[in-house]
Amino acid sequence: RNRLLLDTVKPSELFLHLSYDEVGSHTKRTIYYLDDNYIGFGFLMPPLSGASEQTMKRVSQLIAADWPPGTIISFAMFGTPDIEPYVQAYEKCHSTQNEYLKEVIDKRSNYLRRASEDVIDQRSQTRMRSLQLMVTVKLPCPSIPPDQRYLDGVVEWGERFYNALKSAGFDPTEVSPEILCGYLNPLFNWDKQAFWKKARNRRLYSEDHQI
Repeated sequence: RNRLLLDTVKPSELFLHLSYDEVGSHTKRTIYYLDDNYIGFGFLMPPLSGASEQTMKRVSQLIAADWPPGTIISFAMFGTPDIEPYVQAYEKCHSTQNEYLKEVIDKRSNYLRRASEDVIDQRSQTRMRSLQLMVTVKLPCPSIPPDQRYLDGVVEWGERFYNALKSAGFDPTEVSPEILCGYLNPLFNWDKQAFWKKARNRRLYSEDHQI
């Protein structure tokens, strides 16, 4: 499927990012300059297991805010096969010098890794996945690089967006370049020798949310 995608869509049409910057006088926010005359920012978070009326109200208010004309807000939930940070957290929490227990833990870890590639239930064809919600915002940019006044406005929108997600019950983490690459790798590279399948000691989300 990935090969078919690349045969019909140019990679340059999939990756619009030109560069990134950390801006803001007090709270630093990571913004991305895009090649379609937009500036963007985003947040990654675990999806909610359910939503109350208060959650729906907060999200509706967020979307209905007085955004600049041409603003694009996107919600994308992806079940990534990259469960390695969780497996590493499991191994770290169950670290032991007991040889018998160590063998049990190793077998469990290997089972989880295999479960992300092979079905663990023949009837449902289920594989191990980590559900992640990516929320991004694209704001039209009159010029690149923009002036400081415009950047200050983008930072303010980022702050308002982050606080609105928190008030709705989410636990958002700002999308840094490291997080963005970690999110995109399993989407576009499913090769058995892919780096994200082999790498160790990687963080999940930011340092504040690392496991």
